[in-house]
Amino acid sequence: AAKHVSTKCLVWNAEFSQVGDGAHADEQDVCSSVSPRGTLNSDYSSEDYDGPSRSLGAFRLLPAHCWVKLLPGLGGLSATLVWIVCFVLGSIAFVYQAFHEKIPVWLWGSSLSSNVTRISMGLLAIKLLLCIPVVIATASLAKSDVLDQELDARLNSASGENLRSFMHACTLGLLLVFAVVITYQEFWLPGFGRLYRAFVFARHLVHFVSSVLFLLIWKLSVLRIDCLRDRVRLHSGELKGCWPQITREYHASVKLVDGLWRKSGFSFTHGLIFFCNAVFIALWLAFMEADDLKTALAFEVFCIGWQTTVLCVGLYLWSKIHSRCASSSHAKGSLLYLGNEHLGRVCRQDTLDHLCFLRSVEELPCGVEIRHLGLVSGKFVAPLLRVVSICIPVIIGVVYRVSHSNHQAAP
Repeated sequence: AAKHVSTKCLVWNAEFSQVGDGAHADEQDVCSSVSPRGTLNSDYSSEDYDGPSRSLGAFRLLPAHCWVKLLPGLGGLSATLVWIVCFVLGSIAFVYQAFHEKIPVWLWGSSLSSNVTRISMGLLAIKLLLCIPVVIATASLAKSDVLDQELDARLNSASGENLRSFMHACTLGLLLVFAVVITYQEFWLPGFGRLYRAFVFARHLVHFVSSVLFLLIWKLSVLRIDCLRDRVRLHSGELKGCWPQITREYHASVKLVDGLWRKSGFSFTHGLIFFCNAVFIALWLAFMEADDLKTALAFEVFCIGWQTTVLCVGLYLWSKIHSRCASSSHAKGSLLYLGNEHLGRVCRQDTLDHLCFLRSVEELPCGVEIRHLGLVSGKFVAPLLRVVSICIPVIIGVVYRVSHSNHQAAP
């Protein structure tokens, strides 16, 4: 009866406790009864589902419409191959136009040479080719087991409604932003004809889908960490005997974040996009510097602003995951900071377990890791920006010499 009450009713009473192993088991029941926001529902299992076929992975949050499968990365293997073939053909078309296309509209009357046409077409071809790894990573992660299990458990927890509201707001916001950007590029910015319009629509559609998935796994990572933060924020007396379990949950969180980002290749793909955005920013700055008449100023400022925003927001969100775990800032209230607040307050028998938890947070960092580059944190972003600040002037100087011309291009 005591075992039934402690495990099923989440009630523990000292008169039911036993000495030895029984007391230790009761302490574990106390730890499991502490239910901070977002604690996963252990009574629910996907294996117990006996209903009709259900959605897996990211499709749990997507509407059940046939048009969803037409989106890049969400339509299965055949649809993914079709998108890849289209991107390859589009890049070939841009390379062909780089050597056969006349000077585009946005270069008429400017002081830029014809080399800018080749450079611009080459950039468009590279951007299309970069869409291929994005589509592959999106298709791989959308139905992955790691995402499916975490999303299944999270939607059936106390934080499930929070996750749904967040994704609904973010999806509508991204849809509005991309609609404005596409409309501006299609109708108000001079381009390269019909091929350029198709390029704008296809590329932004790919990045819209990947951005929604990016925010989804970012929110799942943050929610998992926030659950631990809520538990560690409790009074030291309420966490008696719970530190080993909290340490195991932290290890599970590290494994989850690593599986969603690094092992899936999603972080490497977006890291490559961020790197290319930094290079593109330098190229457009060089075009602005070389264009004495500033005839294409609006087009160049738009490209620089859009790519800078994507780069800064992406790096900020990545570094925020690590800062929630190991930041020393008082305002952020990281997991390590909250754990250090219990020093000198835990009972004697919990001292070693508490120190093991702090050592785990320090030595086993939780955050987004890019393959071959390392963990993305505040310490990672600052040196990266220094390297970029050195490389950008070099690129600007090279492109300036190539693109600058003393004669005006004839329309």
